Parts: sequence; C-alpha cells; structure tokens
Amino acid sequence: MIKRIIFTAVLWVFTSTVFAQNLYQIPSHWDNFVIRNLGVDDGITSQQIYNIHQDEDGFIWIVSNRQLLRYDGLKFRAFDKGNIGGTLYGLIEDSDGTMWIPSIGAGLYSFNGDSLKSYSSSSGDLVKAIEIRIDTLYLGMYGDGLKLFYQDSVIAHYTVDDGLVGDEVWTIEKDSSGNFWIGTNSGLSYFDGKTFTNFTTENGLPYNNIRSIEVLENGEVWVGTDKEGIVVFEGLIPTKYFNEQNGLQSGIITSDRKST
Repeated sequence: MIKRIIFTAVLWVFTSTVFAQNLYQIPSHWDNFVIRNLGVDDGITSQQIYNIHQDEDGFIWIVSNRQLLRYDGLKFRAFDKGNIGGTLYGLIEDSDGTMWIPSIGAGLYSFNGDSLKSYSSSSGDLVKAIEIRIDTLYLGMYGDGLKLFYQDSVIAHYTVDDGLVGDEVWTIEKDSSGNFWIGTNSGLSYFDGKTFTNFTTENGLPYNNIRSIEVLENGEVWVGTDKEGIVVFEGLIPTKYFNEQNGLQSGIITSDRKST
C-alpha cells in the first residue's frame, strides 16, 4: 500500500510538471523580434535567393536567380537584367558604392544605383564567386580558374597551369591578412598574391569538393565540403573536423555568401 501511494505521488508530480511545461513556454531570444515572412506575394520575383546585403543607407539588396531587388522596409523594387540573362549568384560592394554581381551565363554585372551592366565580353560568362581587395575584383570562374578584374578589364588570369588546385571555382573568401582561400571542385587553394598553397584529400581535406568558406574573427578558417562536413584551419594547418559521425546533421555544407 505504501509503495502504491509513493508510485502514485511520483506519477502525479511527473504529470503535473509536464502539464505545467506545456502551459509555460520558456522565453526565447527570438521573442524580442518580430518575424515577418516575405515572398512572391510581397514582390519578390523568385523564391531562389542567393545573397542578401544591406548598404550604408539601410536598404536591403536581395539577389535572386532572376533579378536584383531593393527593399526599403515597405516595398520591393526590381532591377532587371535586360535581355542578357544569366543566373545571379552573389553581391559585393566596392569603395565607391558600386555593386558587383557574379552570374552563371552572363558573367559579371555592375550596378550603379540605376541599372545593371554586363561585362561578360571581358569577364567571361561563368562567374560563380567574387571577392574584392583594394577595388580589384577576384572572380571565381566555373571552369576557367581565377580572374582579377580592375577598371573594366581582366588584369590577371590563373588556372591549374599556374598552380591553382582546380579550375571549377565555387567560392572565395578573403582573410584578415588580405590573402584568399579559394574553394574548387578539386580541393582548396590558399593564394597570397604570388603563389598557391593547395590542399586536397592527400594533405588534410576530408573531401575535395568545397562549397563554402568562412573566416572567423579569431583567424580560424572553416571550410565546408559537399559530402564530408567541415574542416577547420588554423593558419595553414587543418586542426578540427566536424561530420555526421560527431554531430552534424548532414555532411553537405553550403552557404549563402556573406556580403561585404
């Protein structure tokens, strides 16, 4: 009888606790924000969004596969590519406020506040990634390596013949020293402006298809692969690995390219 009373009391406490938890929701960090969903009905012309950037005036610039959009907090304004086409992928802003947008199919675009201008005749058609250093654009070409673009023309061109690990460039990220980490379908290249230091599965990478790179404030470089998770570099040494075996939900790591 005593055991039955104790069991009943424990069961009552347990069910009461669960019931109370269902009534009381633990405060969340996001309770301090108003979350609003914006979509096609609000003026976004495509649900495929590849980049979001906020300029100094507070406008939000959205790169969809079809158009460049500006959001002022109330409505969207679309800037068309015209008849040139291409799939827009990213966005970066230079010191003059000009925005540069890579595309697959129409090369490099610039935007000066009024209209988009294509540089496909000089940049090439397949620009997948973009970075900037002292107003020189570093263009990751899908199938044609790395191009340096300055004042409307290509001033340097690097391929596997020049030391780049692969010609199908997927992503580029600049570190705090001004050096570049270049992710390709054949591995990872570190470029100091003169020489390439390459990494593959033979010397530290868990997988050669690189899809995202992020340089943290502490200097670590996190590299995401297309199958085997993340490898973390400290300097030029891979030191940590994260994959499905130690906690990741998926080994495929992609990124919506950070704007600058």
